[in-house]
Formats: sequence, structure tokens, C-alpha cells
Amino acid sequence: MGGVPVLSLSQATGYAIRAMACLDGPGGVPLHVEYLARRTKLPKPYLSKIIQALAAKGFLKTKRGYKGGILLSRSPERITLLKVVEAVEGSNWVGGCLMGMPRCGRRRACPLHLFWQKESRRIKLELRSQTLGDMKKFQVRCPKTVASARYRTIA
Repeated sequence: MGGVPVLSLSQATGYAIRAMACLDGPGGVPLHVEYLARRTKLPKPYLSKIIQALAAKGFLKTKRGYKGGILLSRSPERITLLKVVEAVEGSNWVGGCLMGMPRCGRRRACPLHLFWQKESRRIKLELRSQTLGDMKKFQVRCPKTVASARYRTIA
């Protein structure tokens, strides 16, 4: 069995946050999926599916064509990481039991039930307090706009 146990969000959520943190808000410079995939080193087909799902949920504005691309539907400072996580993972993404026990709950709680209830609330609070704007400051592979909306080059 070995290995290091890891509690983390799904790969899709990580990809969504990495990509969205590189996008401008309304009025900014749109990016094409291919360019975004290259700059973030994410697989284009998988990123395209994530982009479609996020656009369907109202997080992104997309426009096809030469002058098209992707933009955030609102400023990055107004999109919390919790909202992105819930959009990708679903509303019950934390799960009810850390041990994965199907019948763990108030009436029949496993030994870690109270601990997990407190920690999952803390995790949600932290994700609610962080925004895509915070991630944008952290990103190192995001392009910096130095040209018109038609072209995006790296400074």
C-alpha cells in the first residue's frame, strides 16, 4: 500500500484555477484556448472541456474566431476560489466523512467526524477568502499583455 496520503482537490479544479488566474476580466484582452494551454502547460483538449463547463456556469465569456477568445465574466478579485471549486467539483466536494464511511453522520459518527466537520469548515472559509486575483499574483506562467487585443506576447 505505501505512498503518501494526500488530501487535495481534483486535477480538473487545479487546471481550472491555473487557467482562470491567467485570464483578464471584462474589458481585458481575450486569450485563445490554444495559447492559454501553451502558456500554462495544460493539455489543450482537457482545458477546452474545463473552459466549456466554466462558461456554461457563467464564470467565463467566450467568443469564437480570430478576434475571439476567453475572458472572465467578472473581475478576478470578485471570484473566490470556493466558487471555482464548487463549480468544478460540485457542492458536496468536501464529503461528509474523512474516512469515506458511507454511514458516518450525527446519529452514528466515526471517531474523526467532529474533527472533519471543523476542518472542512476551515478549508471552505479559507477558499472563500482567496480569489482568482490572489492566484493571479502567484502565477508565474501567465502572459503579460504588451500588445493589442489581437495579439498577446510575453513581456
